[in-house]
Parts: sequence; structure tokens; C-alpha cells
Amino acid sequence: MDKPLRWLTSEEISLYKRDGALCARQVMSREWIERMAPAVERIIASPSKPFGQQMSNRDRGLTHDIYMYTYDADFRAFVFESPAVLLVNQLLGAQTIRFFYDQLFVKETEQYERHSLFA
Repeated sequence: MDKPLRWLTSEEISLYKRDGALCARQVMSREWIERMAPAVERIIASPSKPFGQQMSNRDRGLTHDIYMYTYDADFRAFVFESPAVLLVNQLLGAQTIRFFYDQLFVKETEQYERHSLFA
């Protein structure tokens, strides 16, 4: 398993505890980013059946998919080999982390910005 480029700071952990979410920058290597960018593009181009196709709205630039790790080797590697699990472990202070499922939300920008998500 790869190590993160850096560990989370105590301030980042406090922000997560306060807000329930965290944007942790520069924790993944360029190799992981370069590996996952095309994997995300593959899902955008062809969401899974039936979940991804039913939940996505391509006319509005929205892609939503789940369970990518079950059929995509790059997503599976990200779950089980990337530094993500180490960072989640640090963030939660847990001895054991159980993976439940993966989920992807993509909202395209530019030409789709004018559309309301709820119209």
C-alpha cells in the first residue's frame, strides 16, 4: 500500500470533526491522480448499467455512479492500494476501516452551469 505524500494536520482533523467533510490537498501522488483521472473519464463516458445510467442526467452534465470498484480495476486499486485508507484511518482514529461502497458524482461546468439541479 502506498503512503500519502503527507499526513493530515491536526487542524484538518479538527475541521473534519467540526464540518463532517474535508478537502485535503496534496496528499495523493501524481501517479494516483494520473491513474484515476482517465478512470473517472471512463465512467463519465459510459456509466454502469443499471445504476449509473439511471442516476445520471447527461443532458445536464451530471454523472452519478456507484460500485465502480466491482468492475473497474483502477477504482478497485484506489480502494485497496492507494493511501486513501491510511488517511481515512488517521482521520477517524480507527483501528479498523471497513469499505462499504464507492460513489461518484460529477457535475460538468461551463456549458451546463446555467441549469438548475432541481428544475
